[in-house]
Amino acid sequence: MVQVENLPLVLTGLGLTASILYYTMTLRNSNKTRELQLKAQQQAQETRQTQLLMQLFQDVSSIEKLKIWNEVIKWEWDDLEDFIHKYGSDGNPDQYAKYVSIWRRYNITGIMLRDQRISADILYDYMGTAVIRMWNKFEHLINEFRAYEENPGRMEWFEYLANELDKVRVSRGISDRVTNLTGYFEET
Repeated sequence: MVQVENLPLVLTGLGLTASILYYTMTLRNSNKTRELQLKAQQQAQETRQTQLLMQLFQDVSSIEKLKIWNEVIKWEWDDLEDFIHKYGSDGNPDQYAKYVSIWRRYNITGIMLRDQRISADILYDYMGTAVIRMWNKFEHLINEFRAYEENPGRMEWFEYLANELDKVRVSRGISDRVTNLTGYFEET
């Protein structure tokens, strides 16, 4: 039995023990809540990536978009002036709209990749080498546009996207260089 003089010490000890137990339980619950929040954030990120991928898929998978891509990849020109004459907004607004829509789509996709809204691996699985082909086809021309317009940032995220997807290609052991002149599904 506890003596009355020792009662404050015993009560203090019990209070301290209860406080430690309460703090431990609170800390454990806080950690579990943080883990659940982290899992929910990861799931939300995966859901966003899936939604973005589905939107991209719907945008580029139509027969019309595939035909446009295949047409644009086969275009030929001699120099910047010839390109502008054949495909520029003033001389041929329909052709202009075709390549600009592809370039802008790839530029925006590059921004999403930069911002880690979607991964390069997922994009490569979905787009394969199409972006790399298009970049290879138009890289020299885009660089000419950059110099002509004094705009070094023109289509920089399209370039970034192509480079990142090319890194994925190489990391997967696909050593063949992607050509820009063949059809959509061919590699040399």
